Amino acid sequence: MPVCDQNLTDLAVEHVQSEPGMAHFAGTGPRDKKCGQCIFWGYSKLMNKELVNKETGEVYISTKNHEGCKKYFILTYNHGPKISPKLLSCKYFEYKDKNKNV
Repeated sequence: MPVCDQNLTDLAVEHVQSEPGMAHFAGTGPRDKKCGQCIFWGYSKLMNKELVNKETGEVYISTKNHEGCKKYFILTYNHGPKISPKLLSCKYFEYKDKNKNV
Protein backbone atom coordinates (compact mmCIF):
# COMPACT_ATOMS: atom_id res chain seq x y z
CA MET A 1 0.00 0.00 0.00
CA PRO A 2 1.57 3.30 -1.08
CA VAL A 3 2.14 6.08 1.44
CA CYS A 4 0.42 8.70 -0.68
CA ASP A 5 -2.95 9.34 -2.33
CA GLN A 6 -3.03 7.57 -5.69
CA ASN A 7 -5.42 10.23 -7.06
CA LEU A 8 -2.78 12.94 -6.90
CA THR A 9 -0.98 13.92 -10.09
CA ASP A 10 2.77 13.89 -10.63
CA LEU A 11 3.50 11.07 -8.17
CA ALA A 12 7.15 10.12 -7.73
CA VAL A 13 8.03 6.46 -8.18
CA GLU A 14 9.58 6.45 -4.68
CA HIS A 15 6.24 7.43 -3.14
CA VAL A 16 4.24 4.80 -4.99
CA GLN A 17 6.64 1.96 -4.12
CA SER A 18 6.89 2.88 -0.41
CA GLU A 19 4.81 1.41 2.40
CA PRO A 20 3.83 2.81 5.80
CA GLY A 21 6.41 1.82 8.38
CA MET A 22 9.45 2.46 6.19
CA ALA A 23 12.01 4.91 7.59
CA HIS A 24 12.22 6.72 4.22
CA PHE A 25 10.98 6.34 0.65
CA ALA A 26 11.62 3.11 -1.24
CA GLY A 27 14.24 3.32 -3.97
CA THR A 28 16.29 6.06 -2.28
CA GLY A 29 18.94 3.59 -1.11
CA PRO A 30 21.59 1.61 -3.00
CA ARG A 31 20.51 0.34 -6.40
CA ASP A 32 18.92 -3.16 -6.48
CA LYS A 33 19.06 -3.60 -2.68
CA LYS A 34 15.99 -4.73 -0.73
CA CYS A 35 14.77 -4.08 2.81
CA GLY A 36 15.38 -7.73 3.71
CA GLN A 37 19.11 -7.22 3.11
CA CYS A 38 19.27 -4.32 5.60
CA ILE A 39 20.33 -4.55 9.26
CA PHE A 40 17.24 -2.58 10.25
CA TRP A 41 14.68 -4.98 8.76
CA GLY A 42 13.29 -7.36 11.35
CA TYR A 43 14.00 -6.98 15.05
CA SER A 44 12.86 -8.17 18.47
CA LYS A 45 10.53 -5.89 20.35
CA LEU A 46 9.86 -6.02 24.07
CA MET A 47 6.32 -7.01 24.99
CA ASN A 48 6.41 -5.24 28.39
CA LYS A 49 5.15 -8.37 30.10
CA GLU A 50 7.15 -9.98 32.86
CA LEU A 51 7.20 -13.77 32.88
CA VAL A 52 8.68 -16.24 35.34
CA ASN A 53 10.77 -19.23 34.30
CA LYS A 54 9.13 -22.18 36.09
CA GLU A 55 12.38 -24.13 36.36
CA THR A 56 14.69 -21.40 37.65
CA GLY A 57 12.27 -18.81 39.05
CA GLU A 58 14.02 -16.16 36.97
CA VAL A 59 11.90 -13.17 35.93
CA TYR A 60 12.29 -11.98 32.33
CA ILE A 61 10.53 -9.73 29.85
CA SER A 62 9.11 -11.46 26.80
CA THR A 63 10.05 -10.41 23.28
CA LYS A 64 8.42 -10.87 19.91
CA ASN A 65 10.04 -10.94 16.46
CA HIS A 66 8.74 -8.06 14.37
CA GLU A 67 9.10 -7.89 10.59
CA GLY A 68 9.25 -4.12 10.55
CA CYS A 69 11.89 -1.44 10.22
CA LYS A 70 13.97 -0.78 13.33
CA LYS A 71 15.17 2.54 11.88
CA TYR A 72 11.52 3.63 11.72
CA PHE A 73 11.24 2.78 15.41
CA ILE A 74 14.44 4.67 16.23
CA LEU A 75 13.19 7.77 14.40
CA THR A 76 9.57 7.77 15.63
CA TYR A 77 9.61 5.76 18.89
CA ASN A 78 6.69 3.76 17.46
CA HIS A 79 6.69 0.21 16.16
CA GLY A 80 5.57 0.51 12.57
CA PRO A 81 3.55 -2.08 10.69
CA LYS A 82 5.12 -5.16 9.16
CA ILE A 83 6.83 -4.40 5.85
CA SER A 84 7.87 -6.65 3.00
CA PRO A 85 11.54 -7.68 2.80
CA LYS A 86 11.21 -7.31 -1.00
CA LEU A 87 10.71 -3.52 -0.96
CA LEU A 88 13.42 -1.41 -2.56
CA SER A 89 15.82 -0.06 0.06
CA CYS A 90 15.62 3.43 1.51
CA LYS A 91 18.35 5.99 2.23
CA TYR A 92 19.01 4.47 5.68
CA PHE A 93 20.01 1.10 4.18
CA GLU A 94 22.97 -0.64 5.82
CA TYR A 95 24.17 -4.07 4.75
CA LYS A 96 23.40 -6.97 7.09
CA ASP A 97 26.53 -8.74 5.97
CA LYS A 98 29.41 -6.23 5.83
CA ASN A 99 31.35 -8.67 3.58
CA LYS A 100 28.78 -8.29 0.78
CA ASN A 101 29.04 -4.55 0.18
CA VAL A 102 29.47 -5.05 -3.56
